[in-house]
Amino acid sequence: MGTSGIRYQVPPRASRWSPGCPDSRTHAPTSLSIGAPWNREARTVPHRSGGVAAVAVTACFQPEARTVRNYESLFIPGLAQTESYARTVIKGVLPTAGQKAIGQRVRVRMERQALLSKEDPLRLWAIVDEAAVRRTVGSREVMREQALRLVEEPHITFQVIPFDKGAHVGLSGSFVRMDFPDPSDPEAVYVDTRAGDVFLESEPELRHCKSMFEHLQAVAMGPNDSADLLTKVAEARD
Repeated sequence: MGTSGIRYQVPPRASRWSPGCPDSRTHAPTSLSIGAPWNREARTVPHRSGGVAAVAVTACFQPEARTVRNYESLFIPGLAQTESYARTVIKGVLPTAGQKAIGQRVRVRMERQALLSKEDPLRLWAIVDEAAVRRTVGSREVMREQALRLVEEPHITFQVIPFDKGAHVGLSGSFVRMDFPDPSDPEAVYVDTRAGDVFLESEPELRHCKSMFEHLQAVAMGPNDSADLLTKVAEARD
């Protein structure tokens, strides 16, 4: 599907926060507004045009977030990815996407990472299954660079759930929690599915995801032990 003239609607909070986001009242497209219509009832952004729509809507939320808590079972979270790792992952996940769509996703992902180094930086708390650290994405050098990035980035708290922990709540899928400095803005959660990104904002949904993340924190290795594991993984790829 082409991207010309395609518009979608996002939650009102997103258009209020970020000038680069589509306006939920006028549906006005912007440089990031590429994809299918926002389904307000289902709160889902379908994946179209190489999945750029979901990236765009997610990018609307994160600039004003105070903390992002991200669990991933297979990948390093996007906010913590190196450019080489991100490009390889996107090519693997979207094998039919063109170079332009892949390049756009990589560019947006890298631009979002500036949030970690602004004056009042975003804090990322990332938890991954050990599979995300052990799986070779691209070359050994790509993985070595990625492991070192996770160890060296000061605004990322990184934990790994080791294989020997067995089954855990994260096996049901990845999700992202975001909270905001303004007390009037509740948390937001999105879950990446094959159908699209599902945004959750009801109190029961938010409580459930908070409980899940706390459980994952408890079963994961601590940040120091996780950093030691990453260092060993990086050294093994020298």
